[in-house]
Amino acid sequence: MWHLKGNIKVCPILWLIFNIFNHISMEEITSLPLTHIQIQQCPTANANLTQSLNELNENFRHLMTSHLEFLEKLQILEERQLKAEQQQLQQQNKLLQKLQQIENLTKISETVILRRQDGSVDFDRTWQEFKQGFGDASGEFFIGLDNIHKLTNSGPCELLIVLEAWDNERRYAKYNNFVVGSEREYYKLHSLGQYSGTAGDDFSYNVGQKFTTRDLDNDLLPNANCAVRYRGAWWHTACYKCNLNGPYKKGRVPDIELGQIVQWHAFRGNQTSLKFAEMTVRLK
Repeated sequence: MWHLKGNIKVCPILWLIFNIFNHISMEEITSLPLTHIQIQQCPTANANLTQSLNELNENFRHLMTSHLEFLEKLQILEERQLKAEQQQLQQQNKLLQKLQQIENLTKISETVILRRQDGSVDFDRTWQEFKQGFGDASGEFFIGLDNIHKLTNSGPCELLIVLEAWDNERRYAKYNNFVVGSEREYYKLHSLGQYSGTAGDDFSYNVGQKFTTRDLDNDLLPNANCAVRYRGAWWHTACYKCNLNGPYKKGRVPDIELGQIVQWHAFRGNQTSLKFAEMTVRLK
């Protein structure tokens, strides 16, 4: 059918599409008086329009497929970004907790910097990990060399070390002037001060030494790394009499594992690991 518009004949299908795109409803189109419509065949126009609609439909489906693929990729990226932000937030919260401990020193006057009690945390770690700290403050942890440096340089400090053997015997060692240097000095153990206690003065052997980890050797042992040999980072000389960062083991170990323990030599020697060890810094 053709629609007469003035002296121009227009295919009604094209006229319909034209009016739809110009926001004219079907009711308005079908309500036109029949006196304005004359019937005439337009097969060529219908065929061309059908082909165009098929092509448009195919293009639309292709576009929708591409759009859905894009949305899926965008969702994956957003999930990855959210996960990264959550991990970053967790790290920031941990750091804030450590800093809060330092800021609260004036109120609580003491801070635990190391605890060994059940072997739940691996202490055989890198320089960067010992610098930043690791573990959980409610269980086994190391507060971090950076934080120890800040603590011991915030005012005169004493160090209290509490030890416990597997038969529940407890000993302690106290030092009245604990000072650790900065990273530029490789966290050198500048001072311990005067010793008092029941555990024995094993730690003084390491005064003046830099901190050594498995990936950064600062000890005095020729052609070897004490932290690698005994699987424990510490202020090694060549190597140590005590090391509270050694592998956590129960009681006596075989000869092949000699020294690879949580050790305080004057208390239980170098072949019997301790059950509990804790280091606490107190402001004077």
